[in-house]
Amino acid sequence: MPGSHAQAQTQSRRCAAGAKGKTGFPLSRSHADRPAAADAQKQTGKVVLHTAPGAQAMVSPAPPQATKNCHTRRPRRSVCRRQQPSTGDAVRIELVVFVGKRQATTVCVPKDCTVSTLQEALQGSLQVHKDYQQLSFRGTLMTPTTRRLSTFGIGDGDEIDAQEVPLDVQVKLPGSGPKGVGHRLLPLSVPMTSTVLDTKARVELATGIPCCQQQLGLLEDHNLRDHLTLFACGVVSAATFVLELRKPWDEVFELLHKQEWLQVLEMLSRFDLGTHDDVWWATLFYAAHRGVYHLCSEITRRSRRCADGGLGAGRRSYAPGPLPRSMPFHGLARVFNTTSSSGRTPLIIAAGLGHVKALEELLGSGCTFDDEDGQGLTAEAWAKSRGQMACVDKLSSFRWQTRQEAQRSAASRPASGYQ
Repeated sequence: MPGSHAQAQTQSRRCAAGAKGKTGFPLSRSHADRPAAADAQKQTGKVVLHTAPGAQAMVSPAPPQATKNCHTRRPRRSVCRRQQPSTGDAVRIELVVFVGKRQATTVCVPKDCTVSTLQEALQGSLQVHKDYQQLSFRGTLMTPTTRRLSTFGIGDGDEIDAQEVPLDVQVKLPGSGPKGVGHRLLPLSVPMTSTVLDTKARVELATGIPCCQQQLGLLEDHNLRDHLTLFACGVVSAATFVLELRKPWDEVFELLHKQEWLQVLEMLSRFDLGTHDDVWWATLFYAAHRGVYHLCSEITRRSRRCADGGLGAGRRSYAPGPLPRSMPFHGLARVFNTTSSSGRTPLIIAAGLGHVKALEELLGSGCTFDDEDGQGLTAEAWAKSRGQMACVDKLSSFRWQTRQEAQRSAASRPASGYQ
């Protein structure tokens, strides 16, 4: 029929137009072809478009499956936030730090920094680790260290008081411990700013071993330099120093530690007083520290007999090693009045520790009583500061007797000049 043929041509033109993308509407197909098209779509994933008889079948890809959230979100616009000022841009204040009554340093720190940051800034100038600093402001301790300076009301130009927490260390001494077992340990409490020489002076006062005979070591460093501070050496709390003695006095100390006095005197007789006067002096210093007065008397008597020079020439400060042969030697003055590195003489150490009999032996042997130690204290002042009043009375009476004898000798001396 002419009408049906015209409809078929129109349907064929629509299919061709749909294949070229000019229309987006799906083409109609008969109800009989729909199950077959559905099976083909399941197997191949493509949609088969059936046309009228005489037209070419067109195949198009299946539409994508819809997702659960098929709509897309709009991207958020970035919000411009105000950046916080860095530490370098913060307001800085200048603080004055006092150690005791002495102005130690000034430091410039951010106004809103913590106490721990202030302690870190003070490490280099105070030579104290931040863990051993105790800061206070107007009598209030600045603790805990996580608090900010603004919470204490600290402003520009304020004064901060700093105190140093001492280190608790121990020194392993030479010789055996109690009952001959192990080593002896000497506990000490020392500031971190103190030097190695100051630590040796504390060991000297506690044990009687002179500073010049000590060699302090720590871990791999067996001989620390005297001028270094404990902060520079990296000493921390609970550290252990190892004390070694110089040769040849270490052999004498072994006998002194065992209290074998006769063998000590026998060994001293092997050392020449001219070349090993340091051994004689160190033994006399140890005896005066321990209050062994009969050993002090025997050492002074034998040194008088062995000395090849007279009294005079004053006192010297001992440095390790023998004296040069060209240097004039005065044996008795070197043995009696030599000072240790701390400035103490055997007379000063005996007076400060209250050994009256040893003090009498030393005064009777010609030791000078007006020498001063490293702090400018004489034997009498040192004994008075430590409450040794018996030694103070002994030194006062000896000074009065010496003055009376000097006046009598001056009066008996004939007057010089022409008549």
